[in-house]
Amino acid sequence: MKILFISKLNGDKTRGPNNSVPAQINSLKKISNLMWINISKSRIPNWRLLDYYVELDDINEISSYIIKYNPNIVCFQQVYFIEYYVISKTLIQNNIPYVIIPRSTLTYIAQNRKKFKKTIGNYLFFKSFISYAAGIHFLSLSEKNQTSRFSFRYSFIIPNGISEAKISKNTEGNNINASYIGRIETHQKGLDLLIKAINHCSSTLRNSNFHLSIYGPNIDNSIRKITKDIMLYKLHDLVSIQPEIIGDNKKRILNNTDLFILTSRYEGLPMGLLEALSYGIPSLVTIGTNMSEEINSYNAGWIADSTVESISNALRNATIDKSLYNEKSLNALKLSREYIWDSISIKTIIEYEKIIKNDLL
Repeated sequence: MKILFISKLNGDKTRGPNNSVPAQINSLKKISNLMWINISKSRIPNWRLLDYYVELDDINEISSYIIKYNPNIVCFQQVYFIEYYVISKTLIQNNIPYVIIPRSTLTYIAQNRKKFKKTIGNYLFFKSFISYAAGIHFLSLSEKNQTSRFSFRYSFIIPNGISEAKISKNTEGNNINASYIGRIETHQKGLDLLIKAINHCSSTLRNSNFHLSIYGPNIDNSIRKITKDIMLYKLHDLVSIQPEIIGDNKKRILNNTDLFILTSRYEGLPMGLLEALSYGIPSLVTIGTNMSEEINSYNAGWIADSTVESISNALRNATIDKSLYNEKSLNALKLSREYIWDSISIKTIIEYEKIIKNDLL
């Protein structure tokens, strides 16, 4: 089987797809013949060292490459790039099936952001791009259920993955060191809700020696908005804003984290959360992360709705009794083992073979 992946990634490691897409491709490379076209100049020099990676930004050049490579199937990472629509025309003309991994961009909440622009884009280009796809690869059932306004021929659900599970944490001491690691973006990541929820239960959190460190790059001037709320509610002792972290720095922070917090309004499947679970870190998550059911069923943390009151209640429960953390840490590790990349790659190949053979029923 010859697979061609097409992405438009700049290599910003603080954004999930810049981590999950290369990991997915690297894992699939072990069991298939594939190439990867990135329609962007990447910040990651190591990508250019891969013998299956090319950077092309000319549509005619990409079309010629596709015809020459003659893949059995093509996979587009995300949706809203006009180049994808143009490339799909070449694939349709040459009877090459393609799959789209939307990564939450088609959910109700995501569609309501920049709604006018997306409505026009959908009408002119992207509904056609989606409807002609041989398959839509959702990362979770929740993501699929929130994408019902679009019509598609076939879909399947396979999550993101992690390279390996680490070891469970043995939580000691009286402090609770909580971390958020990801883009500092108030709306999608629900950080506005989180700060208000911390204010609602600030007395309980102070009694539990709780502190939340928020790590990540500043998106849409969100740090200014969050800092303003921290000052307004006088939460300096409970919350701090930190620079973005990657590599060994990130590993060090995760090794010293007792509680991982992700209060997103919507996600595809968050790599940061999967990584935290692989370190055996109990996690507090909202339903919008698309991982709340798994966290709940494995007893690997605490779950909440995307409301200030619900997040505040979850924070209280997560900080009242620290003796629960060791058990939840073991469960977090067990849950993370369900998301090993090599296992996920096998499931992906099975779905691709069904599409190629047109054996979908």
